[in-house]
Amino acid sequence: MTLPARPPLAVFVVRHPDFAGGEAMENRLLAHFTGDPDRALGERLGVPVERRGPDTIPVDLQGGETVAVVVLADAALAGDRAWVTWLEGVVGACDTSDLRARPFLVCLDKSALSMSPTVGRFNFLRWDQWEGDNAAKTLRMLTDLDYQCCRMLRAWISQRAERNRACRDAFAEYLCNVQLFLSHSKHDGDGTGGTLATAIRNHLHQGSGYDSFFDVHDIPAGLPFDTVLMHNVRRSAFLAIVTDSYSSREWCRREVIEAKRAGVPMVVAHAVTDREERSFPYLGNVPVVRLDTDQADRIPLVVGRLIREVLKDHLWRCRCALVRAAAKRAKVTFVPRTPELMALAAVRRGGGLVVYPDPPMAEEESRLFNEVAPRVRLLSFTQWLAQA
Repeated sequence: MTLPARPPLAVFVVRHPDFAGGEAMENRLLAHFTGDPDRALGERLGVPVERRGPDTIPVDLQGGETVAVVVLADAALAGDRAWVTWLEGVVGACDTSDLRARPFLVCLDKSALSMSPTVGRFNFLRWDQWEGDNAAKTLRMLTDLDYQCCRMLRAWISQRAERNRACRDAFAEYLCNVQLFLSHSKHDGDGTGGTLATAIRNHLHQGSGYDSFFDVHDIPAGLPFDTVLMHNVRRSAFLAIVTDSYSSREWCRREVIEAKRAGVPMVVAHAVTDREERSFPYLGNVPVVRLDTDQADRIPLVVGRLIREVLKDHLWRCRCALVRAAAKRAKVTFVPRTPELMALAAVRRGGGLVVYPDPPMAEEESRLFNEVAPRVRLLSFTQWLAQA
């Protein structure tokens, strides 16, 4: 099998050498997109991150199937004519109709907005206007960058799936917002589920560019609610707001099962205040973030984690698309997260090969799978590539 020559996404960071916080911010981007070198067992997206400038080798817009050029635009960069001229060339090279390379400009100082008419054509991430301390601003920047990378990857997937698709259709799809499904219970004695869902929806609609599905507001009159619910579960990133009554509600359980069957990105916001009579087993194997009604400042963390799961999902779909021909010959079933027993519902009757994202699953989980489904073979993506 011919291995993919390029990663699905490559990130290039542009920062002026006189930007005092530039190295720390670059290292934060490296840890976020590639992996934290101080946490060997931590989660790794494996996206290459490299610094570029007039004094380095050029930005390679063919370095990935999609390319993000993250420009940390501070006063030092804005005031250096040689850097601005170089940046104009990079930004101009990115401005193509296939949308596979994009400049993401982070405005750290208002002077950056007027450094060049060529650069000023593009919308900036307005760090200089965001509220909160540097940690809060950094979280927002990383979440926004994840979100914009999702747009690029989604457009690439669509164009690869339909080679004859018009560029204007890809552009329209690029502009579509990611939809988040807020799954919650309205039957907590203190109304916790509804309160948290409303707070999260309000956050999403405060200029963040997300769409949300919240049943109280988004089921049209004249349509059966169950059909609308399940349709939106299958097309959304799924946030389970788990309060005391969540697992006892039939519709919450149905939504979770449908989300797992559809393989959509998923996060649990854990907000149990007293107890659950029975934890729901299909809520496992996904990230869990703690959230209470008095922790509004953690809502951006919850949303950021869910958008990161969307990015992971898009990267996974890109990797699968790049090896689709070999996978078809080998009759591979790709699953978007480390398999759980529910994944057997997607496997061909009688057995087969299941390939999932790295890292390899733990030995005790593999043994359980082998006992339940001895004809199903499980390999991580890297293991499968090595054997193929």
